[in-house]
Amino acid sequence: MAGWFNPNESNPARDGFAMPPEWAPHARTWMCWPCRVEVWGGPDGLLRAKQAYARVARAISSFEPVVMAARPHDAAEAKLACAGKVEVFET
Repeated sequence: MAGWFNPNESNPARDGFAMPPEWAPHARTWMCWPCRVEVWGGPDGLLRAKQAYARVARAISSFEPVVMAARPHDAAEAKLACAGKVEVFET
């Protein structure tokens, strides 16, 4: 069947990729700024998601570097909301 997964062919695990556990040492935390209103159940849900993501990013940034990926037209909002030590990366 065309397009069907074949475990005998290349796959992420065989190619050396792995998802480390959350407690494994790492250089930084990456997050993505909420941006799609339909995902969050409307404008109020999106606003609450942005507020929550900003709080989480600021809390984590007290312990390790945080990078928040954001669309170019959302970057200024993410920078303002996250403030401090959170780096905003425009995608």
